Amino acid sequence: MIHIKINEQLEKQGKTIYWLSKECKCNYANLKKLASNNTDSIKFSLLETICEVLQCDLPDIMELVKEKVE
Repeated sequence: MIHIKINEQLEKQGKTIYWLSKECKCNYANLKKLASNNTDSIKFSLLETICEVLQCDLPDIMELVKEKVE
């Protein structure tokens, strides 16, 4: 499972999803869904833009969480 950590990065920088949507020139509702881990897909170009705007690397905004096998 992919865990999106955009909210954590925004909090560190004192920024909001609304601010990020304006800076990235993307739809606020879609970005909010992404940041809340409520989406199944994302464009690589948006990931790149988010990283550029937040001046961070991909691992700063997303991580792979391995599910436990029982």
